[in-house]
Amino acid sequence: MVEGYLHKQSVHLKLWKIRYFVLTSNALSYSKKSGRKAKASYPLKTFDVIIDQNFVQHENNFVMELRFVHEKQRIYLSAPTEAERNRWVQQIKTYKQQQSAISEASFDGRKQPSESSSILSAFTHLQESSSVAARRLFLSTKERKEERKRAHLPKLKKSFSEVWLEDILPTWGDANCTYPIEALCFAGIPKEVRGRAWAAMLGNRLQINEQLFEICKTRAKAVLVEVTAAKEKEKQIGRPSLTIDTSPEMLDGGYVVVTSPQHAKSTLTEQLIADNERNIKLVKLDMPRTFGNHPLFQDGAVGTQKTYEVLEAYTCYRPDLGYVQGMSYLAAILCLHMDSFSAFKAMVSLLSTRLLFDMYRLEEDRTFHYLDVYEMILKHELPNLHAHFDEIGMDPKMYVVDWAFTLFTRCVPLDLVLRIWDCYILLGTPFFFQACMAFLIMYEQSLLEMDVSDTMRFLHDIPKTTTATAFFEALDTVNLSRTAINELLAGGDVRPWSPVGKRSVEVEFPEAYEYDT
Repeated sequence: MVEGYLHKQSVHLKLWKIRYFVLTSNALSYSKKSGRKAKASYPLKTFDVIIDQNFVQHENNFVMELRFVHEKQRIYLSAPTEAERNRWVQQIKTYKQQQSAISEASFDGRKQPSESSSILSAFTHLQESSSVAARRLFLSTKERKEERKRAHLPKLKKSFSEVWLEDILPTWGDANCTYPIEALCFAGIPKEVRGRAWAAMLGNRLQINEQLFEICKTRAKAVLVEVTAAKEKEKQIGRPSLTIDTSPEMLDGGYVVVTSPQHAKSTLTEQLIADNERNIKLVKLDMPRTFGNHPLFQDGAVGTQKTYEVLEAYTCYRPDLGYVQGMSYLAAILCLHMDSFSAFKAMVSLLSTRLLFDMYRLEEDRTFHYLDVYEMILKHELPNLHAHFDEIGMDPKMYVVDWAFTLFTRCVPLDLVLRIWDCYILLGTPFFFQACMAFLIMYEQSLLEMDVSDTMRFLHDIPKTTTATAFFEALDTVNLSRTAINELLAGGDVRPWSPVGKRSVEVEFPEAYEYDT
């Protein structure tokens, strides 16, 4: 299911109005607002979606046309970004193809159940029933088979680099692109185009520009100057000052103790300065641990300077998040393939994705939700290993949190990490869980013989001999599809993920949007 707000052109007055659309496997419907009764519903079999129409334009937004097969009616919708438009168009086409396949496979004309809509109930049933028949039925989902097919790369007449540079990147976002982008990512993006490919896949939905990057960098440099000036001023007028324990012993533990003399009142300005100073000091402390053996990340090296810039700018861009240990690994990987500004832009987009945003917010409820889903998946995929981990007291939070915070960068060989990132940036959070299962599948027999301390050491330092070939072979044996994992993450809530959580209050729109169609 896909849902969200789109602009819709009214039939008679040709006015653009915001409407809430819901796309299911059978129909596209819309209402004035989320939660309201649908005003209209269009079966998918009655229309085709066209992306390259030339009849209607809507400011700088991206228009798609719904052209009805047996009627002269046309409906025009406008998405806020090209990527969002492509998401709707591709999903409509996918559902229409599924309908065609079901129609061909149905001999008695009875309606077939939608596989994606029944995944959560099938998983629940699987937990309650240990019968072999139920397990085999669930493991052979059509969606997972389709994923495996999409990951298989056909023979190409050009090299991977030529395909990316000549055919894919220049026309990125074109729904008519015939190249198997998913398969190319699974095959590995060439290092000479990896930065550009990642940037294209991440996009720039938050409209980050170079001027903003320069402002954030300047602000980061000004923070230490402000701190020094504030302390000097306080000394001159004899006032007690805000003191910050920035000793290596305290910083190494991942936190800073802020103290002030008795009866001293900290102003908002002092608090902001203290937070920024803490973030910048943590960045400088954490950097030597990040790829310490890599020549580009030695003290004073180019990679180190770029990573400093990106992290310091980001902590000023998102002071609510600040700097959290693990961010340096993400920034360093990006700086290996991009200039400072491109890496900053990619960092903002990457940390705005579901998994990373929720984890770096350090909110207990969201973190434990991911861990609960992980444990459900582990119990389904590897029941023997799950039972063994329970027996030795190996809790998921003892290793999965680190995997998520750094996207495997801290504990997996660099060459393999880059291959994993190629796929994660394209496919998102569900692929993270599939990748976790792939590592456990590879080393299940060894892990079954380890105690908790050996398991901890092993999972925090995956053997350097682990190859991409072995990893992707193990990944291919993971049974849960990404759609199934998304269903588990949603927990039955059909609304899309939001960085601010699930709001119960309806969004109010201006009266201009309340005209009837």
